[in-house]
Amino acid sequence: MSAEYEELKTILSSKGENFYWEDDLDESWKMVDEGDWTDEGKYQNCEMIVEKNGQYFAIALGRSGSYYTDWYYDEPECYPVERKEITTVKWVRK
Repeated sequence: MSAEYEELKTILSSKGENFYWEDDLDESWKMVDEGDWTDEGKYQNCEMIVEKNGQYFAIALGRSGSYYTDWYYDEPECYPVERKEITTVKWVRK
């Protein structure tokens, strides 16, 4: 894998569940897509896309708990991604 990928993995593993979005990445990393938390009851997931030197990576975040209590964060994961435009056909009401 690339040096950028290895750098990102090192950053994430050093921060563990204390990784806090792009604040833990230096200025050479650019946030491309912040993503939204997907609510699955007790668990929530989010994926953010970052870029460095023309290479794109997804950072997958997960947490459990509640808005009213504490959130417990999983250790984030990362993997290389590429942007692809996909056309979707849907049936709509007339």
